[in-house]
Amino acid sequence: MGNMEESKKYPFRLEIGVWWNGKSHPIWCYDRVPDGMAQVRSLRELWEGRHFLSECLIGPDKGCYYTGIVRPAVIEALKARLQQGIPVYVSNTR
Repeated sequence: MGNMEESKKYPFRLEIGVWWNGKSHPIWCYDRVPDGMAQVRSLRELWEGRHFLSECLIGPDKGCYYTGIVRPAVIEALKARLQQGIPVYVSNTR
């Protein structure tokens, strides 16, 4: 990360959100995986509506972690990440 990114205060809320279940949910950006998160080992752990965290692979926040909500629009991308060994995290409490 460059100097500009180092001056950011993490976590911070992005200006965009996730539309799910009839409302907008915020997306947060973290500089590291927060305590209390567990790495997903199987797609079965990612049911619709579950919040997850995954590394941003492109753009100015590359290397940071974004939150999201499992929904039909992202399930194939999450499946591909798991198959490629790219970690996806969920809260270790339900």
